[in-house]
Amino acid sequence: MDLNFLQNTLRTALEQAHLKPTIRYHNIGFSSKDLCDLDDITQTLRGLLPGYTLWRQPGMQSAPESVISRKHFQDQILTANQAGI
Repeated sequence: MDLNFLQNTLRTALEQAHLKPTIRYHNIGFSSKDLCDLDDITQTLRGLLPGYTLWRQPGMQSAPESVISRKHFQDQILTANQAGI
């Protein structure tokens, strides 16, 4: 995978997602059958969003379990000490 192309594409996607300041929460999802591609995406996003928390897998590190109440999920988000998740 061309990492420069990936970085430019992800940067553009993030800029477009943040164009409307009235939207409080932004959700972007990525998927691939190739785990190497997903790793490239993850590493690129870490570089583009250094102040964000990365939840890689439910129940690990600061990530909540996959089955939780909405209230608990919101509490997990609000306790994150970084710019975003």
